[in-house]
Amino acid sequence: MKRTGSLPPARSGGVFFASMVILVRIMLTQKTLSNGLETYLKPVSGTEAVCAVVFVRVGSRYETRRTSGIAHFVEHLMFKGTKRRPRTEMIARELDGVGAEYNAFTTKDHTGYYIKLAREHLPLALDIISDMLTGSLLLSEEIERERGVILEEVKMYEENPLMHIGDLAEQVMYGETPLGWCIAGTRDSVNGITRDDIMKFVGSAYRAPAMTLAIAGAIEVEETQKLVSKWFRGMKKGSGTFPKFVPYRTRISKVPQVAIDRRDTTQVHIALSTDGVPYLDRRIEAYQLLSVILGGNMSSRLFTEVRERRGLAYYVRAEHGAYHD
Repeated sequence: MKRTGSLPPARSGGVFFASMVILVRIMLTQKTLSNGLETYLKPVSGTEAVCAVVFVRVGSRYETRRTSGIAHFVEHLMFKGTKRRPRTEMIARELDGVGAEYNAFTTKDHTGYYIKLAREHLPLALDIISDMLTGSLLLSEEIERERGVILEEVKMYEENPLMHIGDLAEQVMYGETPLGWCIAGTRDSVNGITRDDIMKFVGSAYRAPAMTLAIAGAIEVEETQKLVSKWFRGMKKGSGTFPKFVPYRTRISKVPQVAIDRRDTTQVHIALSTDGVPYLDRRIEAYQLLSVILGGNMSSRLFTEVRERRGLAYYVRAEHGAYHD
């Protein structure tokens, strides 16, 4: 499924998470299951749809150089068959059959799985998400098949300057730290990840206390809590060693850094980055609003000046990309 985390179309996973953080602040019902899974429910009027999303608190910044890309690799494999649905198409057909929108994404510090569908099919959504997160087969043949897919994805991002510029910007910002590495890893690291690496990663990271389930839309709280308990109470508890990340302390250098990647194209892509604020900082709403004013829509300052008045570029945007710290 889709990998997110770099500039266009890329940091949609991070923006999604930040938006859910804001939503959680105004949610009416929060409950932690006995296995440690945090759940948040938000009834929304005026809709017949519901969206369920599970955030796993692990992303590419939890990796080593050798295993760079493993969080993203695992995200892909969660769609490749479970004990109850052993073939990929069985998962897809059930969801397509009810008109669901579904996908997953990996960012630097979390992985997300979501399903959006009509309210009457919420039990199916919770069934499938829990089945994927607890019963994925992770077969060797599927790992090898998906390895090739991911290598092509790495090439796609590398060979598209519009996508690659975001990764390059974060390499400059964060240097030789996991925050500065590409989410999908490198060709060498993806080729070097073994099934044993994947099994250890899933065994330590995919546990209830490291996950958050949020459901919003046309729901009734008590009924939804029963469904959540039915499908998620059996998830693994928090034993084992959970992966940790190195906190971000300060800029790599106080001197402005520049990276130039020369390509045989007739177009130049430029990204300018500076420090922002973490997910849970109370100023995050202000930073997000500022990013909209600067370059978030067709009436923004950058779009108006760079594209509309001067005609210098087709594409221009601004965003605030937050991490945990």
